[in-house]
Amino acid sequence: MKYHCSKREVQDLSLEDKFFRFLKIINLGLPMLFYGLAAIHLISHTEVVHVSDKINVPIYFLYAEDKGASF
Repeated sequence: MKYHCSKREVQDLSLEDKFFRFLKIINLGLPMLFYGLAAIHLISHTEVVHVSDKINVPIYFLYAEDKGASF
Protein backbone atom coordinates (compact mmCIF):
# COMPACT_ATOMS: atom_id res chain seq x y z
CA MET A 1 0.00 0.00 0.00
CA LYS A 2 1.19 3.47 -0.76
CA TYR A 3 0.33 6.54 1.23
CA HIS A 4 0.56 10.13 0.07
CA CYS A 5 1.31 12.94 2.50
CA SER A 6 0.82 16.59 1.69
CA LYS A 7 0.76 19.93 3.47
CA ARG A 8 -2.97 20.33 3.07
CA GLU A 9 -5.01 22.28 5.62
CA VAL A 10 -6.89 20.23 8.21
CA GLN A 11 -10.32 19.25 6.89
CA ASP A 12 -13.15 16.92 7.85
CA LEU A 13 -12.63 13.93 5.56
CA SER A 14 -15.31 11.68 7.05
CA LEU A 15 -17.41 11.72 3.85
CA GLU A 16 -14.42 10.73 1.71
CA ASP A 17 -13.48 8.06 4.26
CA LYS A 18 -16.98 6.54 4.08
CA PHE A 19 -16.92 6.63 0.27
CA PHE A 20 -13.56 4.85 -0.03
CA ARG A 21 -14.54 2.36 2.67
CA PHE A 22 -17.68 1.56 0.63
CA LEU A 23 -15.55 1.05 -2.51
CA LYS A 24 -13.24 -1.32 -0.61
CA ILE A 25 -16.19 -3.35 0.61
CA ILE A 26 -17.93 -3.70 -2.76
CA ASN A 27 -14.76 -4.79 -4.59
CA LEU A 28 -14.03 -7.40 -1.86
CA GLY A 29 -10.33 -6.47 -1.75
CA LEU A 30 -9.70 -8.12 -5.13
CA PRO A 31 -7.57 -5.27 -6.56
CA MET A 32 -5.18 -5.55 -3.59
CA LEU A 33 -5.07 -9.32 -3.96
CA PHE A 34 -4.20 -9.10 -7.66
CA TYR A 35 -1.65 -6.34 -7.01
CA GLY A 36 0.03 -8.51 -4.38
CA LEU A 37 0.08 -11.59 -6.61
CA ALA A 38 1.56 -9.59 -9.49
CA ALA A 39 4.18 -8.04 -7.19
CA ILE A 40 5.32 -11.48 -6.02
CA HIS A 41 6.25 -12.32 -9.61
CA LEU A 42 7.77 -8.90 -10.36
CA ILE A 43 10.11 -8.64 -7.34
CA SER A 44 13.60 -8.31 -8.71
CA HIS A 45 15.65 -6.82 -5.87
CA THR A 46 16.37 -7.89 -2.31
CA GLU A 47 18.27 -6.09 0.44
CA VAL A 48 19.18 -7.63 3.77
CA VAL A 49 18.86 -5.55 6.94
CA HIS A 50 21.14 -6.70 9.75
CA VAL A 51 19.10 -6.37 12.95
CA SER A 52 21.57 -8.11 15.23
CA ASP A 53 24.42 -10.61 15.00
CA LYS A 54 21.97 -13.48 14.56
CA ILE A 55 19.00 -11.83 12.85
CA ASN A 56 19.00 -10.74 9.21
CA VAL A 57 15.74 -9.55 7.64
CA PRO A 58 15.36 -9.63 3.85
CA ILE A 59 13.35 -6.76 2.34
CA TYR A 60 11.98 -7.21 -1.17
CA PHE A 61 11.58 -4.45 -3.76
CA LEU A 62 10.19 -4.36 -7.28
CA TYR A 63 13.32 -2.57 -8.47
CA ALA A 64 16.67 -1.49 -7.04
CA GLU A 65 17.04 1.94 -5.49
CA ASP A 66 19.28 4.41 -7.30
CA LYS A 67 21.52 5.28 -4.34
CA GLY A 68 23.04 8.31 -6.10
CA ALA A 69 19.72 9.93 -7.01
CA SER A 70 18.74 13.28 -5.54
CA PHE A 71 15.41 13.93 -3.87
